Amino acid sequence: MAETLVPFNEAPAWVKREWDAFISGFGTKKRVPQVRVFTGTAATIGHSYDDRLVRRILAYNARTGKVQSEYVPGYESLLGSTRKQQELYQGGNVQLAPGNAMAVFDLMHNFAQISLYMHPADFQPSKAVGPVLSERQRKVLATVRAYTSVYRREVFAKNRVTQRELDELNQMGLINKANAITIMGRNVSGPDRPYD
Repeated sequence: MAETLVPFNEAPAWVKREWDAFISGFGTKKRVPQVRVFTGTAATIGHSYDDRLVRRILAYNARTGKVQSEYVPGYESLLGSTRKQQELYQGGNVQLAPGNAMAVFDLMHNFAQISLYMHPADFQPSKAVGPVLSERQRKVLATVRAYTSVYRREVFAKNRVTQRELDELNQMGLINKANAITIMGRNVSGPDRPYD
């Protein structure tokens, strides 16, 4: 499955609406989650990686506009839960037809994430997909993504990266004014290797 990061405000309306309802149930301030969009013909949902994680799995049918929601209990609640809830905790593979989607909401005290599984026919490429870059620009961007700012300065000095090159990446929206990578920058850099 292909993965793309998108800003929360670019997520489908039903996802934003359901997230707001989900988060309000905890009485906490509104949290903006990281949104990862996976495209493919099946939603491969992994199991919960932390016992403290609160998870909700949703299925969306575009034809009816309805959202079906299932609570996934924490590890300590599995023994007293239903067989269906136990299966959801373990994750699984759900086939996706065009017009249908799955969303997995994961929340912990310092972590908020949405994994959105969509059929390729339904996914409209985000504005955050980004421009085409030269090989050098890709290397510079991958270095920004991979290293802390202190070490990055040394790597840039060694490879003669100029401020003008960083300014170009900033103008494209791939890094911000503080030279930190943006969501669009993460999507564009993908698996590129940084300078050593």
